[in-house]
Amino acid sequence: MKLFKFPEVVQREVLRSMNYRELFFLSTCSKISFKLIQKFRIKLPSMGYHSSKTSVCIGMTMSNGQGQNFVNMNSQPVSDPQPTQMFKCVVSGTPLFFSVQRQFQYYFYTIAFDTTTADLIVESIHRHLNLLFFEENNEHMVTVTMSKNLICLPKLSNIKRSSISGSPVTADILEMCISKSYDQMSLIMFTSISGELKKDSKLFQVPYLTLYHTYNLTPVLLTYFNGISGFFDRALFTNTDVIRFLKMWETGESFVKLRALVVGMDYGNQLNEVEILREFCVKPWDNTQKTRKAQWNDERINILKPEAGQIFDGWEITTKSGNKTASIEIRTSSFRFLTWI
Repeated sequence: MKLFKFPEVVQREVLRSMNYRELFFLSTCSKISFKLIQKFRIKLPSMGYHSSKTSVCIGMTMSNGQGQNFVNMNSQPVSDPQPTQMFKCVVSGTPLFFSVQRQFQYYFYTIAFDTTTADLIVESIHRHLNLLFFEENNEHMVTVTMSKNLICLPKLSNIKRSSISGSPVTADILEMCISKSYDQMSLIMFTSISGELKKDSKLFQVPYLTLYHTYNLTPVLLTYFNGISGFFDRALFTNTDVIRFLKMWETGESFVKLRALVVGMDYGNQLNEVEILREFCVKPWDNTQKTRKAQWNDERINILKPEAGQIFDGWEITTKSGNKTASIEIRTSSFRFLTWI
């Protein structure tokens, strides 16, 4: 390759002028090209995977927050009005065949594959990109669009964040999706969950959990959730569920890691603040105590984050041991619980 004949400073500038898709495919040409790109440390913040019924798309996030696809892999051969030429590349020792298809004004690199080998292809590209662009502890993102005959992703390293949308997902399929990650840190679900969750469900162990269609799962979440932050919208729950949750936290029986919990009622349901508070020793939240610091000041916590002096009509509650303090706000249609130090 002629590039390797130029001085190092020229090689560096040539590589910097290429986009990440071009760098990816250049790196598959030979071990020398791979090591050259790796040497110049052209790094990326995170990698993303989007899985749907007919395709798996692998992309990345740049430092400015914009995204770009590396490859879009279809389970069926690419349909192109013009004859499509297939090319061969070797990724992590795996021979892959791809074509370049023009869509709109952009180029999308598409790898055609049999669905029985999808896991192998995704794993190979994941290893390749990790070594090429990323530091060891990068957090990658998986987004899944649920549909019939979904192409499920294999287990991948450093997958810390996931989002699931599309058709409703069964509890069994959800467990399978969550288990694909070795160390799942956050999960956002834009779709509903059907079926029952077991007491040992992996969903309860996700540190940062956001559910936009919670419905009847709310009581079990308010009993078994063991994460740091929970945001549960369109929830079906009662005063009794809130009382049980607060008593378990107050006695130290559960929710020892919890820093923030926000639950929004589904339409037609209401909470009764008086009925709930009569079960506890609480006092009005004092906005003048400026020394309080939030325990939930974390960008991964998906809630509106007030300062201590911005809480109105809230109540202060402490654990029986007196070592933890929380503010609670109870509306007819919502419940918010935040811990402070």
